[in-house]
Amino acid sequence: MIHYRHWIALERAHGIGPAALKELHDTLTPLSVSIEDLFGCTEAEIREEFSFPEALVKGIIEAKEILPTIEDEYLDINDAGVRPLLFFEDGYPKVLAERLGSQMPPILYTLGNRALLSSKGAAILGHAETSEKGDMIAWGAARECARSGVTVFGGIAKGPGSAAHAGALENGGTTVGVIPCGFLTFDLSAKLKTLFDADRFLIVSPFHPKEEFTQFTAMNRNRVICALSRAVFIVEAPKEGGIFEAAKSAAKLSIPLYTAEYAQYPESAEGNPILMKDFKASPVRGRKEGGTVIPNVEAMIASVKFGKPGA
Repeated sequence: MIHYRHWIALERAHGIGPAALKELHDTLTPLSVSIEDLFGCTEAEIREEFSFPEALVKGIIEAKEILPTIEDEYLDINDAGVRPLLFFEDGYPKVLAERLGSQMPPILYTLGNRALLSSKGAAILGHAETSEKGDMIAWGAARECARSGVTVFGGIAKGPGSAAHAGALENGGTTVGVIPCGFLTFDLSAKLKTLFDADRFLIVSPFHPKEEFTQFTAMNRNRVICALSRAVFIVEAPKEGGIFEAAKSAAKLSIPLYTAEYAQYPESAEGNPILMKDFKASPVRGRKEGGTVIPNVEAMIASVKFGKPGA
């Protein structure tokens, strides 16, 4: 039995990060000691029975103290159908540990089809204030992914995030949305609520349920999206900000990077030429199909389906 509340309390305690949680799990598992058993020990017993670093011992004591405050929060997310997924459970995407190391989120809060976390997918990202053309490109790229059996990864906000998820769902595809806050401070848009399908849509939060949105959480969210993906398509990026930093994260993680090429760049896409020049992003151009122009993402889809993760 996994005692989720205890692990949530530990993750919330000061001085306990992913590395400390892993050390704790790796120490207890061979001893057949559950986390509930550990919480039942006194501070003296913890110090006597285990050779944990001082910071971890203090974190365990703090976690024991805050455990009662987790109760209502845990019940609230359960009532909403949200389930935590711990770093050592089957289904937790190994690629997060491989790519993010000590910065991986030790707990993912999930609503929908968890299996999508490990599917072959492409991230479609863009500035929240993207142009109308950018929204159309995001929707069209997601449609092409859906047609090819490629899962779409992205944020859930106005602009390319919502457009990409809608493009996937409206064309029979699958999609994963990572939110930049906790589930208890988040509200899905009216449009995506009408499209929500628990078999084809997964909503994920790497933050505790009451975490509020900040620029910091948004940037962390973007890094998680990139790490989950086999390719990253930046539809529009200003010269600086969260989306530009997401592109830099993709490049640093050696994830194939793509960006839209325009004849004239709107302000929301002034960073696109920089991504091509400095970060070797492959340009995505349009191609005619019938009477419309759609983004040519064939190379990106090929890198997702046939390339190695991070290749």
